[in-house]
Amino acid sequence: MRMQVLGVSGLLLFLTAGQAIALDSINGWIAPTGSNDYGGYLGWLGYVSGTGYHLAQDMQNGNGSPVYAIGDGEVILSRTDVGGYGPGWTKGGALVARFQASDGNWFTALYGHLNSPHGAGSVAAGEVLGYSNAWSPPHLHFGIHPGYDPEPTNPWRGYTSSKTVLYGFTDPIAFLNAHSGSGGGGPVWEGHLDSPADGSTVGGIIPISGWAKETSGHYTIQAIEILINGNLATSIPYSGLTNG
Repeated sequence: MRMQVLGVSGLLLFLTAGQAIALDSINGWIAPTGSNDYGGYLGWLGYVSGTGYHLAQDMQNGNGSPVYAIGDGEVILSRTDVGGYGPGWTKGGALVARFQASDGNWFTALYGHLNSPHGAGSVAAGEVLGYSNAWSPPHLHFGIHPGYDPEPTNPWRGYTSSKTVLYGFTDPIAFLNAHSGSGGGGPVWEGHLDSPADGSTVGGIIPISGWAKETSGHYTIQAIEILINGNLATSIPYSGLTNG
């Protein structure tokens, strides 16, 4: 992801930043798989013959690909032996995490079909919570249960036999769109760039000074690119810069 900080007399400073990838967002929440493309997988109350109505949104995610905390929160339940969450309906990994929306509403989120699910404890927005397992086709089962506590009889529930008996679960994407998160939708930049107003040089080189930082807390600056009149002049790894 590349963002402009400031332009000075035809000279532009850009920052290249991100985690492994730049993560998509949903109304201030980080997308659970980092992408808002769910691949047309089974959605809320989708019907599977012999199983029932789906209480979640399935999201395409390659085998071994990470899934992310949608916001700052807490993993409250985590298991590697939940029935139906392993390949071919065997036992597999899943977790339940608690989050609070910006309007004060608490809810729990169910992440299913995981390898190496994150253990119980606090998590930060964008933190990896596990990796999609070899269910075919590989995907994340993502459900939401409004309220401070998870579904009391079976927090791992993925289906219901009746559209009128939802066990407190709700359409997860509609819920996130109705109750915004506190951020995590992308980098937040601050910065300033200076070069001599008269175009003077030192030894034939235009001196440039300035500073930049990313303030959302979810991304790190990886490189600085300097463009002159829209053309890339140089790219400098951020780790190679000096303070002062």
